[in-house]
Amino acid sequence: MKVAIVGTGYVGLVAGVCFADAGHNVWCVDREASKIASLKKGEIPIYEPGLKDVFDRAESRLVFTMDLALAVEACDVIFIAVGTPETADGSADMGPTMAVVDAVAKAATAPKTLVLKSTVPVGTAAKVRARLAEVSKVEIDVVSNPEFLKEGAAVDDFLKPDRVVIGCQSAKAEAAMRELYEPFVKNGHPILFMDNVSAEMTKYAANAFLSVKISFINELALLADKLGADINDVRRGFTSDRRINPAFFYPGVGFGGSCFPKDVKALVHSGRAAGVPMAVVEAADKVNDRQKLVLFDRVQSYFREKGESLSGKTIAIWGLAFKPHTDDVREAPAMYIIEELIDAGAKVIGFDPVAMETAKASFTRPFIEAKSAMEAARGADALLIVTEWNEFRAPDLRELKSAMKNPALFDGRNVLDPAKVSAAGFDYFCIGRQSRSTTQLASAHAVGAGEKTSSSKVGRVLVAGAAGFVPSHVVDALLEQGLEVIGVDSLITGREENLKRARENPKFRFVKHDICEPIEPVLERLGLSASPGTFTEIYNLASPASPVDFAKIPLSILETASVGHRRMLDLAKATGAVCLFASSSEVYGDAEVHPQLESYFGNVNTVGHRSCYDEAKRYGEALSVAHAKEHGTKVRMARIFNTYGPRMRPNDGRIIPNFFMQALQGKPLTVYGDGSQTRSFCFVSDLVSGLIALCRSSESRPTNLGNPIERSVLEIATTVNKLTSSSVALSTLPLPENDPKMRRPDIARAKAFGWEPRVSLEDGLKTSMAYFKDQLSQAGGKVATPTVEASL
Repeated sequence: MKVAIVGTGYVGLVAGVCFADAGHNVWCVDREASKIASLKKGEIPIYEPGLKDVFDRAESRLVFTMDLALAVEACDVIFIAVGTPETADGSADMGPTMAVVDAVAKAATAPKTLVLKSTVPVGTAAKVRARLAEVSKVEIDVVSNPEFLKEGAAVDDFLKPDRVVIGCQSAKAEAAMRELYEPFVKNGHPILFMDNVSAEMTKYAANAFLSVKISFINELALLADKLGADINDVRRGFTSDRRINPAFFYPGVGFGGSCFPKDVKALVHSGRAAGVPMAVVEAADKVNDRQKLVLFDRVQSYFREKGESLSGKTIAIWGLAFKPHTDDVREAPAMYIIEELIDAGAKVIGFDPVAMETAKASFTRPFIEAKSAMEAARGADALLIVTEWNEFRAPDLRELKSAMKNPALFDGRNVLDPAKVSAAGFDYFCIGRQSRSTTQLASAHAVGAGEKTSSSKVGRVLVAGAAGFVPSHVVDALLEQGLEVIGVDSLITGREENLKRARENPKFRFVKHDICEPIEPVLERLGLSASPGTFTEIYNLASPASPVDFAKIPLSILETASVGHRRMLDLAKATGAVCLFASSSEVYGDAEVHPQLESYFGNVNTVGHRSCYDEAKRYGEALSVAHAKEHGTKVRMARIFNTYGPRMRPNDGRIIPNFFMQALQGKPLTVYGDGSQTRSFCFVSDLVSGLIALCRSSESRPTNLGNPIERSVLEIATTVNKLTSSSVALSTLPLPENDPKMRRPDIARAKAFGWEPRVSLEDGLKTSMAYFKDQLSQAGGKVATPTVEASL
């Protein structure tokens, strides 16, 4: 199909590139000559992760032009994706949209389908039809197709939408839109057809509701600070109700961007015009305006209590974009905070990994640029974290305190652990967790995603499979919390080098042991016994998980999850410990339900080459439940999705190590099938925090732990080639038996106890690449990458 996209801004460019990637011929039209010239050179004018990769794949089917009439003549479907800026009274400025409508009407010499992609006021489609009737002599269908793209994840949202909303009145228009969007809904998510008015209202309803959720949690957070509650605990408590989705219930310094603020005001304006006041939505807007200045108010109060003013103070700002993974600074809280700080006489030094240039061009007050986060903090009287970029989540607190003139840290996104920051000597302020921002909690130990525990609650811990890829990271995390850790591993696939860091800690002891054998002799050698209180947590992470192991040691895999896990459960019963079993997304098999919910029972081949692993994990879960029923054992079950990162075996045979080892050696990347199968890759540090958080939660049901962002194998291959500056070709092999075609977890259950992944795929792959380069060097520059046969 031939498609024209008028407007190459955020929505238009993403839509155009993705339609072209699906095989359509797309004309992208814009009136800015410089933008069209850049696009013709392959330069992307906006920052959006993954967009350049899709652009490069689809470039041959993209035309960039300023000639709207030529594009209308050439195309069957014309999308309007121009801006609808907010006017002084809160209504949307429809001038740019109607100008395009007029131009299309005059240029069309044959029937067309005109699609309103921009966010427009309810009733716009009717006005466009009326205008077309006045100006055009040909039949032009009017379709309402609101966008639901999140900046920072727009490409994924477009390629794998939760739903596609279409408002139209004719069967012809419906058929055209179905043809356009069907390639993107192979995951089973719906195309929802309705009338135009309902489609227009759906967009405003979605954004307004999400805005209400954000303002609601922000208002609760302020109350929590006043009353001494922890908003994380409050959130976990009320979102555990299955009727309440935990998404967007994270406190901060308010929402910004191009959509929420404008759409909320537009809906309020529409309500007034219709005589139906939007009281709830209007209140959310007011709360958001107030929330943007909460951090400034706290900084000002902090210095006032010391008998000082902001005049002459140096304030560092980390984060200028309205959210991470974008360079968009429209309505960014940072802009409003900087305004107030500078007007109060402070000097502001700002840093953002991506949005420095857009902030300099758009902010109303000048600020001093820093080239790094630590440079911004150097000599500062206070530091404000305003955008939750990954690189701000784990600063070197000792170095940070040394760099600052005065160690005052105002965390507007709750990205840091209050106990750790306070214990490091900072005056720490956050949102809704001020009761946790005291040095009296310095002994608390973070377990990820805001969860807390203390040494009085968690004593000695046992980690089975301790020398493995993931378990060794769990060992390190537990040791960092000051806990005593006993590690056991048969070393069938585990590597002692993974425990090098742990062995330097006097609180860690390791014993080579197969958990299928009795554990009591091991405990005796360590001066311990299987008695109450010996362990408070047992992490049974023992199990080979690589496809290349399925053919080599299938009986060991089955025995580890049956005999071995039974011994761990018996030990948990005897000691009163919680026993966490590392299950797998493989329990779903080649899933027929997407994304995978824990309530789905899977589609597993019990006699296929993967069956030893798949059935081992399913049996392990059943054994856990049975043990809990019969003995009251405290069990946790983590269904782990594709995990990657340092300490993976270079010859593991899974996607990430294979691709890196092959690319770094200049060998073709092995892709099975056509590479369209999808995986959800979770960086190891995120998984570790999820495992510990799950173990310390009250969730005894199987729980998905993985990244809900889905990528195809071909996308990963392209990204690895790019990171390694390689241009090696792909080598295709037949798809192995029962290889899953789709993998994506529904993580609502994990979010209910406060966990979700934080590390982006791009950041995680960069870290992994450094590790694999080192492994390749240690191996003398040669590492064999095993393959899996199509049928074993």
